[in-house]
Amino acid sequence: MVTIKENSPSFMALANLTVDDQDINQDHNWTLLSGSELFDILRVNFSSSVLRVKQGAILNYEIHKEHPISGKIAN
Repeated sequence: MVTIKENSPSFMALANLTVDDQDINQDHNWTLLSGSELFDILRVNFSSSVLRVKQGAILNYEIHKEHPISGKIAN
């Protein structure tokens, strides 16, 4: 679970996403399955990315108290 402040600014980092793979230096790509209307993933390098608030997203606690996010990773 990640706690996000209401009205967080665009591009605010929420969580670091890392991959622990025995195959060294393989590329990994994250995809949001839900939550992509408010959040996106910025790739940092071949094994890590950052979940962040999407540009223009409005996080309003009075309208939505929770924002479920799910994703998958592929190499």
